[in-house]
Amino acid sequence: MKKLALGVIVIFTAFTLGCIDENVVWTLGKSLPQGEFAIYNDSFNTLKDDMWRIVAPPSKRQIYDNFWLAETKVENGNLIMETETGGFSEGRLVSKFVLWGDFDIQIDVHFEFDKRSDDMDQVVGFLINDVTKQIEKRESVFISLCNAKPLFYPYVATGRDVGGEITPGKNISLGYVFDGSLRILRKGNNTRLLIKNAANNNWWNELFTVAATHKNVSVAVYVKNYVVNRTEIKAEKTFTANFDNFKINAARMIIEPDVLTP
Repeated sequence: MKKLALGVIVIFTAFTLGCIDENVVWTLGKSLPQGEFAIYNDSFNTLKDDMWRIVAPPSKRQIYDNFWLAETKVENGNLIMETETGGFSEGRLVSKFVLWGDFDIQIDVHFEFDKRSDDMDQVVGFLINDVTKQIEKRESVFISLCNAKPLFYPYVATGRDVGGEITPGKNISLGYVFDGSLRILRKGNNTRLLIKNAANNNWWNELFTVAATHKNVSVAVYVKNYVVNRTEIKAEKTFTANFDNFKINAARMIIEPDVLTP
């Protein structure tokens, strides 16, 4: 395993907080050649344990007796994450590699919110997480697709989280069925979050641009059945999301695990 750096790039121009053409992207500067991304781009035909690890995220929910790690598996070319019943449940799939410098990443997501599950929340997400800091001080930037209290109608939430202090971004309404893609771009200290929904003509929609960490970050997808302000839960049903086609469109450098840990 090795450290990769330098190469080519794509160009992106956008309408302010609006729809973005499929074929254009932020100008990121230097990037690895496209061919270098092939081993990281993942169609989830198998669960690649040299690329990903299944984790229980650090959370106060874990001190409760009724916290359960969500099931994570690969079936029929999809990564499937499913919460457990009977308590708080969450799971994350986190990259073992980290990204340094500018990058552009995306993943496809498909799921259906249950309209009648008011005894739990339903949350699906995509994030980057600064790996250079202690866990309790770590910084992340996230896109969460939610059906959660107190609203209980679907919406997209975005934000920057630094040690539990959240700077919220733009939130938009969402249908009960989602079939689309989530995208994170970073240039310098600025991180940009985008969403593409098949129900909305498959245009990239810009959600949030925020000044955030420029340091090494891991990539993660997650599913959970609670939001931070929920204190009680029954969770009589599971909640499932399918992920597919993780893709690195551009990256200045990719650092693999044996470079991170001597």
